Amino acid sequence: MPLLLHDALVLFFIWLLAAAAWHKLRHPVYYRERLRSYLPALSVPVTLIAGLEIGLAAALAAFPLRQAAFLFTALLLAVYLLAMLRQLLKGDADSRCGCAGPESDLRISPVLIGRNGVLVLLAMAGTVPVVDMAAGIGFYFNAVLIGLFLIGVYLCTEQLMLNAQRFRESWG
Repeated sequence: MPLLLHDALVLFFIWLLAAAAWHKLRHPVYYRERLRSYLPALSVPVTLIAGLEIGLAAALAAFPLRQAAFLFTALLLAVYLLAMLRQLLKGDADSRCGCAGPESDLRISPVLIGRNGVLVLLAMAGTVPVVDMAAGIGFYFNAVLIGLFLIGVYLCTEQLMLNAQRFRESWG
């Protein structure tokens, strides 16, 4: 994988993991309830999951740890995906996903599961060996721009899913 794309993925996933941890640390009671609805038998403290997300974000920032961090990020996202899929299959599609904190009304849906599948694939792409290339100020500027673009696409996708959900609720 070209270093430029790799670094853009690093920035995107650092943002994603840090935002997820921030939501969990700000609203532990909400996320404890979300965890119980996803996996009732699992009793993991929300702060432990937030710590894992922060640890993965930090590992992504450390070049020697990036491939392993991408792999574990993909595994964590796959667990989230499977928990949502379980909810959907048991008929609990009206449940909030918890993806963007308690302020978000985004519900579990096939589209959301598809989005999380794309996130798993992007994290797996980060495990591909990096092709070394010369890096200058323009390189880092471009990596940041691409990373910001990925964040923008993620946020737009989330808003589109929410808009579609509201449209379905309004029009049946």
